[in-house]
Amino acid sequence: MAEKKDEKKKAAPAAKRTAAKPTAPAKRAVPRPAKRVVAPAAEKPREERPAPAPAAAAPKPKKEPRPLPTAPAGEVPLITGTGDVGSLPLPEWLREGKGRAGVLFQALEVAASNAHLGTAATKNRARVKGGGAKPWRQKGTGRA
Repeated sequence: MAEKKDEKKKAAPAAKRTAAKPTAPAKRAVPRPAKRVVAPAAEKPREERPAPAPAAAAPKPKKEPRPLPTAPAGEVPLITGTGDVGSLPLPEWLREGKGRAGVLFQALEVAASNAHLGTAATKNRARVKGGGAKPWRQKGTGRA
């Protein structure tokens, strides 16, 4: 009798495999054009607002731009912090101007870079937060 039960157990899984339902082909998503028609909404009467009253204050007069300061030959125009206009004499080597445009440009760049505030910094080992030793092992502690 035990043999019949064993045979039934072996035959049952084989029958299940063969009796499986055939699967339908997978459906593909197909874009369809929208054919929705929106009915126009009933127009509501608008409440008319009164027009804003014109401003009583007169418009501000426009400021005329100041002309750029000029200086005689051999001098450079100068504007002080208070707005006064003057001029400074140029050194002799600049007055001659023997085609030293490249040198003048280099001098201008050097002056601009020297006036630049160097605030960039990187952290070294002493400034980095945390100790030098590894706080816990890499694996096996259960921590994230």
